[in-house]
Amino acid sequence: MSTSASTSAVFEPYVFQTRNTREGENKAHSREGAQAMGFKGSIVGGAIVYGQMIRPLVERYGERWLGRHWFSLRFKAPAYDDDYVTSHIRPETSDAGDPAFSIQATNADNQELIEMRTHMPATLPEPDPLAALVPQDWQGERQLGTWQRMSLNTPFRPFQFRVKSAQQNTYCDLTHDRLPLYVEGETPPLHPGLLMAQGSMVVQHQFVMPFWIHTGSTILTRQLIRVGDEVELRCTPIKKWKRGENEWVTFYQAYYLNDRPAVEVWKTSIIKVANRS
Repeated sequence: MSTSASTSAVFEPYVFQTRNTREGENKAHSREGAQAMGFKGSIVGGAIVYGQMIRPLVERYGERWLGRHWFSLRFKAPAYDDDYVTSHIRPETSDAGDPAFSIQATNADNQELIEMRTHMPATLPEPDPLAALVPQDWQGERQLGTWQRMSLNTPFRPFQFRVKSAQQNTYCDLTHDRLPLYVEGETPPLHPGLLMAQGSMVVQHQFVMPFWIHTGSTILTRQLIRVGDEVELRCTPIKKWKRGENEWVTFYQAYYLNDRPAVEVWKTSIIKVANRS
Protein backbone atom coordinates (compact mmCIF):
# COMPACT_ATOMS: atom_id res chain seq x y z
CA MET A 1 0.00 0.00 0.00
CA SER A 2 1.08 3.54 -0.66
CA THR A 3 0.20 6.47 1.53
CA SER A 4 -2.34 8.89 0.11
CA ALA A 5 -3.17 11.84 2.36
CA SER A 6 -6.81 12.65 1.66
CA THR A 7 -8.25 15.69 3.41
CA SER A 8 -11.72 14.13 3.44
CA ALA A 9 -10.41 11.05 5.23
CA VAL A 10 -8.51 12.80 8.04
CA PHE A 11 -9.28 11.44 11.52
CA GLU A 12 -8.49 13.13 14.81
CA PRO A 13 -6.80 10.92 17.44
CA TYR A 14 -9.49 9.05 19.36
CA VAL A 15 -8.99 8.42 23.10
CA PHE A 16 -10.92 5.69 24.92
CA GLN A 17 -10.68 3.76 28.16
CA THR A 18 -10.36 0.00 27.99
CA ARG A 19 -12.97 -2.16 29.69
CA ASN A 20 -12.58 -5.84 30.50
CA THR A 21 -15.74 -7.88 30.00
CA ARG A 22 -14.13 -11.28 30.79
CA GLU A 23 -14.20 -13.60 27.78
CA GLY A 24 -15.18 -17.00 29.16
CA GLU A 25 -12.79 -18.91 31.43
CA ASN A 26 -9.53 -17.27 30.31
CA LYS A 27 -7.64 -16.23 33.46
CA ALA A 28 -5.60 -13.73 31.44
CA HIS A 29 -8.63 -11.46 31.80
CA SER A 30 -8.63 -11.56 35.60
CA ARG A 31 -6.28 -9.55 37.80
CA GLU A 32 -5.26 -12.55 39.89
CA GLY A 33 -4.70 -14.86 36.92
CA ALA A 34 -2.68 -12.34 34.91
CA GLN A 35 -0.53 -11.25 37.85
CA ALA A 36 0.23 -14.88 38.68
CA MET A 37 1.81 -15.12 35.20
CA GLY A 38 3.87 -11.97 35.68
CA PHE A 39 1.62 -9.37 34.01
CA LYS A 40 0.90 -6.16 35.91
CA GLY A 41 -2.87 -6.53 35.83
CA SER A 42 -5.94 -7.85 34.06
CA ILE A 43 -5.32 -8.08 30.30
CA VAL A 44 -8.20 -6.68 28.26
CA GLY A 45 -9.33 -9.01 25.51
CA GLY A 46 -7.89 -8.12 22.12
CA ALA A 47 -11.35 -8.22 20.56
CA ILE A 48 -12.54 -5.55 22.99
CA VAL A 49 -9.67 -3.15 22.30
CA TYR A 50 -10.00 -3.71 18.54
CA GLY A 51 -13.73 -2.96 18.71
CA GLN A 52 -13.07 0.27 20.60
CA MET A 53 -10.17 1.54 18.48
CA ILE A 54 -12.09 1.45 15.17
CA ARG A 55 -15.03 3.57 16.39
CA PRO A 56 -14.10 6.63 14.26
CA LEU A 57 -13.94 4.41 11.19
CA VAL A 58 -17.40 2.96 11.90
CA GLU A 59 -18.80 6.43 12.64
CA ARG A 60 -17.71 7.58 9.20
CA TYR A 61 -18.44 4.55 7.04
CA GLY A 62 -21.07 2.62 9.03
CA GLU A 63 -22.46 -0.51 7.42
CA ARG A 64 -20.39 0.07 4.29
CA TRP A 65 -17.21 -0.88 6.20
CA LEU A 66 -18.82 -3.31 8.65
CA GLY A 67 -20.28 -5.41 5.84
CA ARG A 68 -17.31 -5.61 3.47
CA HIS A 69 -13.73 -5.18 4.56
CA TRP A 70 -10.37 -6.83 5.05
CA PHE A 71 -8.06 -6.16 7.95
CA SER A 72 -4.92 -7.50 9.53
CA LEU A 73 -3.86 -6.62 13.05
CA ARG A 74 -1.08 -7.53 15.42
CA PHE A 75 -1.15 -7.11 19.19
CA LYS A 76 2.29 -5.85 20.21
CA ALA A 77 1.72 -5.25 23.95
CA PRO A 78 -1.17 -5.86 26.36
CA ALA A 79 -3.83 -3.31 27.19
CA TYR A 80 -4.81 -3.44 30.85
CA ASP A 81 -8.15 -2.77 32.49
CA ASP A 82 -8.93 0.97 32.69
CA ASP A 83 -5.97 2.00 30.51
CA TYR A 84 -6.40 5.14 28.40
CA VAL A 85 -5.65 4.26 24.79
CA THR A 86 -5.38 6.50 21.73
CA SER A 87 -6.33 5.31 18.24
CA HIS A 88 -4.48 6.96 15.34
CA ILE A 89 -6.18 6.39 11.96
CA ARG A 90 -4.28 7.37 8.84
CA PRO A 91 -5.60 7.17 5.26
CA GLU A 92 -3.85 5.07 2.65
CA THR A 93 -4.62 3.84 -0.85
CA SER A 94 -4.60 0.14 -1.60
CA ASP A 95 -3.00 -1.24 -4.74
CA ALA A 96 -6.51 -1.53 -6.23
CA GLY A 97 -7.44 2.01 -5.22
CA ASP A 98 -9.86 0.91 -2.47
CA PRO A 99 -10.37 3.10 0.63
CA ALA A 100 -7.67 1.94 3.05
CA PHE A 101 -6.28 2.91 6.45
CA SER A 102 -3.48 2.14 8.85
CA ILE A 103 -4.45 2.26 12.52
CA GLN A 104 -2.18 2.36 15.54
CA ALA A 105 -3.28 2.10 19.16
CA THR A 106 -0.98 3.50 21.86
CA ASN A 107 -1.31 3.72 25.64
CA ALA A 108 -0.74 6.72 27.91
CA ASP A 109 3.02 5.98 27.90
CA ASN A 110 3.00 6.15 24.08
CA GLN A 111 3.71 2.41 23.89
CA GLU A 112 2.34 0.83 20.73
CA LEU A 113 -0.30 -1.78 21.60
CA ILE A 114 -1.87 -2.63 18.24
CA GLU A 115 -0.87 -2.23 14.62
CA MET A 116 -3.64 -2.63 12.05
CA ARG A 117 -4.29 -2.13 8.33
CA THR A 118 -7.67 -2.29 6.68
CA HIS A 119 -9.34 -1.62 3.36
CA MET A 120 -12.75 -1.98 1.70
CA PRO A 121 -12.24 -4.14 -1.39
CA ALA A 122 -14.38 -3.62 -4.47
CA THR A 123 -14.11 -7.34 -5.29
CA LEU A 124 -13.67 -10.34 -3.03
CA PRO A 125 -11.61 -13.50 -3.54
CA GLU A 126 -13.18 -16.93 -3.38
CA PRO A 127 -13.46 -18.37 0.16
CA ASP A 128 -10.46 -20.26 1.46
CA PRO A 129 -10.80 -24.00 0.65
CA LEU A 130 -10.64 -24.55 4.42
CA ALA A 131 -14.16 -23.13 4.60
CA ALA A 132 -15.43 -26.36 3.04
CA LEU A 133 -14.13 -28.53 5.91
CA VAL A 134 -17.03 -30.14 7.76
CA PRO A 135 -16.98 -29.61 11.55
CA GLN A 136 -16.86 -32.71 13.71
CA ASP A 137 -19.66 -32.62 16.27
CA TRP A 138 -19.38 -34.64 19.47
CA GLN A 139 -20.76 -34.85 22.99
CA GLY A 140 -18.94 -35.14 26.29
CA GLU A 141 -16.51 -33.32 28.55
CA ARG A 142 -13.85 -30.99 27.16
CA GLN A 143 -10.18 -31.80 27.58
CA LEU A 144 -7.40 -29.36 28.36
CA GLY A 145 -6.39 -27.51 25.19
CA THR A 146 -2.73 -28.50 24.83
CA TRP A 147 -0.38 -27.97 21.90
CA GLN A 148 -0.31 -31.73 21.29
CA ARG A 149 -4.11 -31.89 21.06
CA MET A 150 -4.33 -29.16 18.41
CA SER A 151 -4.56 -31.53 15.43
CA LEU A 152 -3.82 -29.61 12.26
CA ASN A 153 -6.54 -29.46 9.60
CA THR A 154 -8.98 -31.29 11.88
CA PRO A 155 -12.12 -29.19 12.43
CA PHE A 156 -13.50 -28.54 15.91
CA ARG A 157 -17.14 -29.12 16.76
CA PRO A 158 -19.35 -26.28 15.49
CA PHE A 159 -20.33 -23.39 17.73
CA GLN A 160 -23.77 -21.88 17.14
CA PHE A 161 -24.63 -18.48 18.51
CA ARG A 162 -27.24 -15.75 18.18
CA VAL A 163 -26.60 -12.40 19.83
CA LYS A 164 -29.75 -10.79 21.22
CA SER A 165 -30.36 -7.06 21.60
CA ALA A 166 -29.91 -7.21 25.39
CA GLN A 167 -26.47 -8.83 25.03
CA GLN A 168 -25.36 -6.25 22.48
CA ASN A 169 -26.66 -3.37 24.64
CA THR A 170 -24.80 -4.71 27.67
CA TYR A 171 -21.58 -5.05 25.66
CA CYS A 172 -21.92 -1.49 24.34
CA ASP A 173 -22.49 -0.20 27.88
CA LEU A 174 -19.47 -2.05 29.28
CA THR A 175 -17.17 -0.83 26.53
CA HIS A 176 -18.60 2.72 26.47
CA ASP A 177 -19.38 2.37 22.76
CA ARG A 178 -23.06 3.13 22.32
CA LEU A 179 -23.01 4.30 18.73
CA PRO A 180 -26.62 4.64 17.54
CA LEU A 181 -25.73 2.23 14.73
CA TYR A 182 -25.31 -0.58 17.30
CA VAL A 183 -28.31 0.06 19.55
CA GLU A 184 -31.11 1.43 17.36
CA GLY A 185 -33.61 -0.62 15.42
CA GLU A 186 -34.55 -4.29 15.74
CA THR A 187 -31.56 -5.78 13.88
CA PRO A 188 -28.54 -3.47 14.17
CA PRO A 189 -25.12 -4.64 12.95
CA LEU A 190 -23.36 -6.86 15.45
CA HIS A 191 -20.66 -4.88 17.25
CA PRO A 192 -17.32 -5.88 15.63
CA GLY A 193 -15.65 -6.39 19.02
CA LEU A 194 -18.45 -8.69 20.16
CA LEU A 195 -18.31 -10.54 16.86
CA MET A 196 -14.55 -11.04 17.10
CA ALA A 197 -14.90 -12.31 20.69
CA GLN A 198 -16.85 -15.32 19.41
CA GLY A 199 -13.55 -16.57 17.97
CA SER A 200 -12.43 -17.29 21.53
CA MET A 201 -15.75 -18.94 22.37
CA VAL A 202 -15.45 -21.51 19.57
CA VAL A 203 -12.02 -22.63 20.86
CA GLN A 204 -13.32 -22.83 24.43
CA HIS A 205 -16.30 -24.81 23.11
CA GLN A 206 -13.80 -27.49 22.06
CA PHE A 207 -11.18 -27.35 24.84
CA VAL A 208 -10.62 -26.07 28.36
CA MET A 209 -8.40 -22.99 27.86
CA PRO A 210 -7.29 -21.66 31.26
CA PHE A 211 -4.75 -19.03 30.06
CA TRP A 212 -4.07 -17.97 26.49
CA ILE A 213 -3.38 -14.75 24.61
CA HIS A 214 -4.60 -13.60 21.21
CA THR A 215 -1.63 -12.14 19.27
CA GLY A 216 -3.04 -11.26 15.88
CA SER A 217 -5.70 -11.84 13.24
CA THR A 218 -6.46 -11.38 9.58
CA ILE A 219 -10.17 -11.06 8.82
CA LEU A 220 -12.15 -10.88 5.59
CA THR A 221 -15.76 -9.80 6.02
CA ARG A 222 -18.00 -10.76 3.12
CA GLN A 223 -21.43 -10.11 4.59
CA LEU A 224 -22.84 -8.08 7.46
CA ILE A 225 -23.86 -10.09 10.54
CA ARG A 226 -26.68 -8.55 12.55
CA VAL A 227 -28.15 -8.90 16.01
CA GLY A 228 -30.55 -11.85 15.91
CA ASP A 229 -28.80 -13.73 13.10
CA GLU A 230 -28.28 -17.46 13.57
CA VAL A 231 -24.57 -18.05 13.03
CA GLU A 232 -22.48 -21.22 12.95
CA LEU A 233 -18.81 -20.66 13.72
CA ARG A 234 -16.34 -23.27 12.49
CA CYS A 235 -12.73 -23.53 13.62
CA THR A 236 -9.72 -25.54 12.47
CA PRO A 237 -6.09 -25.40 13.68
CA ILE A 238 -3.93 -24.90 10.60
CA LYS A 239 -0.46 -24.16 11.98
CA LYS A 240 1.39 -24.56 15.27
CA TRP A 241 4.92 -23.96 16.52
CA LYS A 242 6.98 -23.38 19.65
CA ARG A 243 9.14 -20.37 20.41
CA GLY A 244 11.01 -20.56 23.68
CA GLU A 245 8.50 -21.59 26.35
CA ASN A 246 5.55 -20.22 24.39
CA GLU A 247 3.37 -22.48 22.25
CA TRP A 248 1.54 -20.93 19.31
CA VAL A 249 -1.43 -21.97 17.16
CA THR A 250 -3.06 -20.35 14.14
CA PHE A 251 -6.74 -21.15 13.67
CA TYR A 252 -8.87 -20.75 10.57
CA GLN A 253 -12.38 -19.69 11.55
CA ALA A 254 -15.43 -19.22 9.33
CA TYR A 255 -18.67 -17.57 10.44
CA TYR A 256 -21.46 -19.21 8.47
CA LEU A 257 -24.67 -17.30 7.79
CA ASN A 258 -27.38 -18.99 5.70
CA ASP A 259 -24.94 -21.79 4.83
CA ARG A 260 -22.36 -19.39 3.38
CA PRO A 261 -19.15 -18.03 4.93
CA ALA A 262 -19.93 -14.43 5.91
CA VAL A 263 -16.62 -13.80 7.74
CA GLU A 264 -13.27 -15.59 7.46
CA VAL A 265 -10.63 -15.31 10.18
CA TRP A 266 -7.02 -16.43 10.46
CA LYS A 267 -6.37 -16.06 14.20
CA THR A 268 -3.05 -16.63 15.99
CA SER A 269 -2.77 -17.18 19.74
CA ILE A 270 -0.23 -18.28 22.33
CA ILE A 271 -2.03 -21.19 23.98
CA LYS A 272 0.77 -21.84 26.49
CA VAL A 273 2.30 -18.63 27.83
CA ALA A 274 5.68 -18.46 29.53
CA ASN A 275 5.54 -17.06 33.05
CA ARG A 276 7.06 -13.55 33.06
CA SER A 277 7.69 -13.41 36.82
